[in-house]
Amino acid sequence: MADKRFSEAVKSITAQIAGAPPSGVSIYYPNQSGWQQPANAPWARINVINTASNNVAVGGGSAWVRRNGLLVVDVFTPKGSGVNGNLTLCEAFIALLENTEFGNVKTFEANTAKIEDDPWLGYQVTINFYCEGF
Repeated sequence: MADKRFSEAVKSITAQIAGAPPSGVSIYYPNQSGWQQPANAPWARINVINTASNNVAVGGGSAWVRRNGLLVVDVFTPKGSGVNGNLTLCEAFIALLENTEFGNVKTFEANTAKIEDDPWLGYQVTINFYCEGF
């Protein structure tokens, strides 16, 4: 059975990005139909991962549950286009998603690391988050 709180978190994250997407980047979500990877332009892959759950409070026949997750944004730019464009896009995603609240989601600090994916230059932004409720 799907976890309603987590599915709501995915919807909230998707809406947050769609509401103010970084300029000039095509965005891919898992299992998205009709999306075509650009041939020679920046693009980003968004993954939302459910990592752990904790009972925050228990009583009265129900539990207040906190669902922890990891938001992963892989940003790709064509190799040979320089690193600055990629890092500028990473910073735009960070400004949109780091240390904020939207929907049922509260996010924390962002981290960035270089990843390889020929023929692209890739950097990965990771942001821990949680959502909670009954």
